[in-house]
Amino acid sequence: MGVDYCGPFYFEPDTRKKDSQKCYVRVFIWFTTKAVELELVKDLSTGSSLDALKRFKATRGIPSCIWSEKATNFVGAKNELKDIRDLLLSENHRNQVYA
Repeated sequence: MGVDYCGPFYFEPDTRKKDSQKCYVRVFIWFTTKAVELELVKDLSTGSSLDALKRFKATRGIPSCIWSEKATNFVGAKNELKDIRDLLLSENHRNQVYA
């Protein structure tokens, strides 16, 4: 599966006095079927990237492999997921949880 962003797009908020705001579209691409799923995100931060991945995972399941460019939000998300994985697999954590 591949992941990328497109945008920015501008939208008008519901309230009158607010200026246009930026948003982006996250594109999920299945290489085997060439299917595409689009998801609206508010910015290009690592947190938004992880939130979009959580929503995707909840509806489509966990992908076996994700390909992306080396943008900072993707690298940040990869590092955060690696830290969580290392914590969950650490001997100290397993001893505390299963003791």
